[in-house]
Amino acid sequence: MAKRPEKSRPPRRRRHKRRIVNVKRLIEAILLLAIAAVVVFTLATSPMFSVKKIVVAKNHTISDAQVLSALRIPKHANIFRFDRVSALKEVRRNPVIQDVTLRRRIPSTVIITITERKPAFVLTTSGKLYQMDVAGIPFRMDKTRNPKLPSIVCQVRKPVMLGHPIKDANFAAARECLLLAQAKKVFTGIKIAVDQKSEICLNIRNEFQVKLGRPEHLTKKLDIAEQVIQQTPEFQKRGAYIDVTCPEAPAYKLKD
Repeated sequence: MAKRPEKSRPPRRRRHKRRIVNVKRLIEAILLLAIAAVVVFTLATSPMFSVKKIVVAKNHTISDAQVLSALRIPKHANIFRFDRVSALKEVRRNPVIQDVTLRRRIPSTVIITITERKPAFVLTTSGKLYQMDVAGIPFRMDKTRNPKLPSIVCQVRKPVMLGHPIKDANFAAARECLLLAQAKKVFTGIKIAVDQKSEICLNIRNEFQVKLGRPEHLTKKLDIAEQVIQQTPEFQKRGAYIDVTCPEAPAYKLKD
């Protein structure tokens, strides 16, 4: 029986060459790590990279001082090392601020960009006025109502907290009614009132009312009211109110 040929061993020269190559790569890796460590140490400790300037951008009603006070970046803090998450968290506590971003401009400038909430309508509840954004979040109290903004008058059961959504059935129905009415050109100067029975009344520039009743089938009720306004020339001139409390039997009244 023939013997199997023995496996040939690689020449010693090749092994020696591999060792030289591996050592060379190891040295290169160590040098790269050392350079990286020096760079990181320099970035983290050099006075060149301490925060010298903070720019607040796109704020309109909030002052720079308010933002900087909430930001709380320590004086001469390293631009790479201060707690960015905590800094922005404190700024976001201001209910007027919808969003805020932070950008570092090397070597020593921090840029804070503010997005403020915009008033979409005014809520009157418990004798107090609140500016509300389009999402229905209260963010500022008012002393007088802005006549240019739509208005909701509604008794909210729980205390209103600035910066937090209002969870109330009557308010939710009134806001839905507002959004539906704003989508129709015939309704301008909108003021919505919700009474103690949760019945909704839509007031239009003190010219006429749309009595909607309970907050069911609001889309259908407003469609009917729109048809009355568009198809009844008399109502357009001296309309008093449209009653769509019962959408199957709508009615309207003219002013004397």
